[in-house]
Amino acid sequence: MRQSISKSAPKFLVVGGISTVLNYSLFYVLHRWMQANVILSSSSGYVFGLVVGFILNHYWTYSVEKFYWSKAAGYLLVYSISLGVSQLFLHVAVNKAGLNAFLMNVVAIGISTALNFIGLQFYTYRK
Repeated sequence: MRQSISKSAPKFLVVGGISTVLNYSLFYVLHRWMQANVILSSSSGYVFGLVVGFILNHYWTYSVEKFYWSKAAGYLLVYSISLGVSQLFLHVAVNKAGLNAFLMNVVAIGISTALNFIGLQFYTYRK
């Protein structure tokens, strides 16, 4: 198991970096320039990053050669749970505690990244 984690973690982090840049960029454009609600903006960025992340993680990080609906469903489940947790955090941090939306979205992305890696490693792509 340790070998599997050490092999997939660096690739997952690269894919996560790409997905995060895309996620945060869309969040920024929607929230800052288009004045969209913080939760809508963050969720939209998250979904965009999710789609790109699935494609890259499925074929590159976890080296699955074919598309499998079961893997897509598992991926979606893990990321949906992660989204719920991160959005709850973001709602409380921004709307209840009055913290900076842009900084708290970075923290929310960090929370979801950790949850996503754990979920993909031990549920969706377990050996």
